[in-house]
Amino acid sequence: MVLRAPIKFWRLSFARKWACLEAMVFLIVAKGVVKILGYKTWSKLLGPIQKPDQHELETPNNRGSVNSSGDHLSKETRWAVQTAAHALPFNFVCLPRAIAGKWMLARRKAPAYIHLGIKRTSTEGQFTDTELHAWLSVGGHIILGGEIAGEFKEIAVYGA
Repeated sequence: MVLRAPIKFWRLSFARKWACLEAMVFLIVAKGVVKILGYKTWSKLLGPIQKPDQHELETPNNRGSVNSSGDHLSKETRWAVQTAAHALPFNFVCLPRAIAGKWMLARRKAPAYIHLGIKRTSTEGQFTDTELHAWLSVGGHIILGGEIAGEFKEIAVYGA
């Protein structure tokens, strides 16, 4: 049914409605910034760049620590960005999602990091394809874009 999504939206708590609307605005702005502005301009909006080895992510042997309020904030941000991305009529890839999540967390004074990674595939010794991916982490935990982050070699981290 066409009316299911609006009905579900109005049943949400005020805080979730607000977070979803905020995520929608940030997603649209982030997509516009990435599409219209060049890398040199939009990368300055993400915070200071760090080398990948300066920032540790959670691995099975290294569990990042996030306090309970930070964990709740991360989960709510993740939910809001993913819900907003699915509700809007545009296709939001990993970078606008990570940027929107970082901006939402920055408004709440929560440090978050955007990671950029690259994956190259080669055939017969020649590089045939290059893919880029972005993901967002908080306190060592990947909260957005982590599904395929392990397939990419991290090339840059934008700090809090």
